[in-house]
Amino acid sequence: MVLLNLLVLLGVLARAQSAAAPSELQTLRADFEAQTKAVEAESEPRIQTIRLGYINALNVIKERLLSSKKVAESNAIAREITRVKEQREDEEGGRAIPGVARQLRSQFDLDIQSASSRSDLKLSSIRVRYAQQLNNMARLIAARGDSEELRDVRFEINMMQVADLLAQKRIYKTPIIGDNPNGGRAEIKKNGLLAGFRIGAGGYNSETIIKSIQPVFRTVNGDVEGAVYGEGERHTIVVAKKGYAVGAVLLKPGSRLIGMQVTFMKIKDQGLGLDPRDSYKSEWVGGTTGGKPKELNGEGKLVVGSNILAGADVDAIGLIFLQ
Repeated sequence: MVLLNLLVLLGVLARAQSAAAPSELQTLRADFEAQTKAVEAESEPRIQTIRLGYINALNVIKERLLSSKKVAESNAIAREITRVKEQREDEEGGRAIPGVARQLRSQFDLDIQSASSRSDLKLSSIRVRYAQQLNNMARLIAARGDSEELRDVRFEINMMQVADLLAQKRIYKTPIIGDNPNGGRAEIKKNGLLAGFRIGAGGYNSETIIKSIQPVFRTVNGDVEGAVYGEGERHTIVVAKKGYAVGAVLLKPGSRLIGMQVTFMKIKDQGLGLDPRDSYKSEWVGGTTGGKPKELNGEGKLVVGSNILAGADVDAIGLIFLQ
């Protein structure tokens, strides 16, 4: 009896160890992420030194302009300093920078590009090798007939392609639908798809509206919550089941965003896209008053992000599709 109990215990321990052991995909991904982080850590100090040198030089020019009472030009330099510190892209392409600093800006751009290209070459080599390993793994898993693990590996392969297209800015932002169709805050995760939302509904002027919302992204490392928009508890969770993602949203505009419903579509195993023929809808969340519902539907395009306008309540929502 003691021997039997011991054998049972050993069997339980073996199964527990097997369940706790990382899968082939997790091990491969961890190695890829470690190599990527090492390259980024190596290049960041060099880029930071270039950035700091540029900021210091701009400060000298700013003070000189200010002492010459050229306030507008000094303020323009101050805005450029803030942009560089916050590492934001220059949407005006340097046109707002005074002439005295344009040559400095051109040299800064060249130095950053040179420093980045060296790390980009290393990262590209790592990504190519990882993609090859994933494709080899997919073939082996397909041969042994493990459909669930094969789906995970194919999702990883697809998300690498998504990240590449996002780096090329291959996206389309829909108009945002709601009370105020202007502005909005875009949110994208570079290695994932929009999987759903955490939503809070509540009262406003005797009607029910969407008070707060939080996008949820499905990444290779699991579901990740995005920023919170609006105020209030988000009790309703509408998130796609495994193998699916957001494909469309039906929105009811009014004095605020009144209500919404999400359509989830199956993620295609082959190629980048969703299958509109294999889909299902969430429950309706929010109120039913207001105008006629409007749909944002990519007809199978991958939804990689959201574009949300909100104050205390949610005013409007748009989607971001991969092109």
